[in-house]
Amino acid sequence: MLLIYESWPSIITIYYVCESHLVKDKNPSTIYNSRLFRFSPLSMPQRSSSDSEVCTSKKAAEILGVTVRTVQLWTDSGILRAWKTPGGHRRYLLSELLKLERSFSDTDLPETEASSQSNQLSILIIEDDEKLQDLYRLRLGEWEPSPKIDYASDGFEGTLKIGSSKPDVVILDLKLPNVDGFRIIEALKKTGVINEMKLIVVTGLSKEELRTKLADTDEIVLLQKPVPFDDLKHHILN
Repeated sequence: MLLIYESWPSIITIYYVCESHLVKDKNPSTIYNSRLFRFSPLSMPQRSSSDSEVCTSKKAAEILGVTVRTVQLWTDSGILRAWKTPGGHRRYLLSELLKLERSFSDTDLPETEASSQSNQLSILIIEDDEKLQDLYRLRLGEWEPSPKIDYASDGFEGTLKIGSSKPDVVILDLKLPNVDGFRIIEALKKTGVINEMKLIVVTGLSKEELRTKLADTDEIVLLQKPVPFDDLKHHILN
């Protein structure tokens, strides 16, 4: 449970965040889910700390240097933690945003959204197998005209790069460390980002397994390993 509060000389407003629900109450004793929570104003944390400063989605986007839709994508994929107000608006802790911003320096991010203005086809390959990355590099490097290729070795890094660079094509493995491919697809669909790119899933799973785990594949090109590079080229360039 996360507690955020606002205080004035004569009134205290308490926000309870519990099991993804938010309750606002002006009484320091509130029954929630059949349990009584009592808080003393003297024991509450000081709001001057960044740990208790709250940001809107728009402010979060400004801090991270991306669009609001990218913030939504990172939230739905589990990279960013947020909660919703009673009106359905997402809120973020400033400390979480700053933590994510610091992680950018540890991740080899390509151009930002604002500076990515090239006619060259951009492809992001999210694949944790380094040998397969090398094979992609070799085979796609033979294409004319040559595409701009970037790589991510896990779902966390891949989702960051989708949001920051907005590639034309994403080649996605499903079994990934940190954030798996299924969650990435779910987040892309939920935010509508999937409509801004061509998504190609290359996986070792059978078509039957994919049908049971992916309810709707209309917006996805499904290819099976070993990578059929001729088919891959056809789907990307045509």
